[in-house]
Amino acid sequence: MPVMPDDEIDLDSNDGRALHKGAYQMPIYCEYPQVTGELTYRNFIHLERIPTASILLRIDYASIDYDGNFISIDDPDPKTAALAFEPPPKYET
Repeated sequence: MPVMPDDEIDLDSNDGRALHKGAYQMPIYCEYPQVTGELTYRNFIHLERIPTASILLRIDYASIDYDGNFISIDDPDPKTAALAFEPPPKYET
């Protein structure tokens, strides 16, 4: 379930909340949400969707090396740089 405005999230606190790892199929809307101070799921639930149009969003944890540093594709070591990107799964299977 998406986080709703009534959940009172303090973005400055480190309360352990994070995006869930996984694949999400999200609709594409043909309307803009109402402009408010916050962007939440509730802004989108009544908007017009484009029929049969969606986007697949994959969320994964950032790659880190053995020292706990984030790995970049620009790393000078080619073996370490190769670990920065995980190819997408083969969805046809």
